[in-house]
Amino acid sequence: MLLHTADPKNSHLRELEGAQERLTLCKADILDYESLKEAIQGCDGVFHTACPVTDDPVCFLFFFGTLVVKNLFGC
Repeated sequence: MLLHTADPKNSHLRELEGAQERLTLCKADILDYESLKEAIQGCDGVFHTACPVTDDPVCFLFFFGTLVVKNLFGC
């Protein structure tokens, strides 16, 4: 899942071995439950590697940490 699937910085993902047959890039926002739910529907597994960037440690730890995990488990 990516926020911008057509972004050139993600082109290396399409070059991975087997990507043509097994990789689907979906647009999703880790803070939006419905977009996550739609993107992971039918998946056997999800690797959560997203990391929001902020200068506010309280915001990062509380808001992003709990909301993202809650959204993923809720899906």
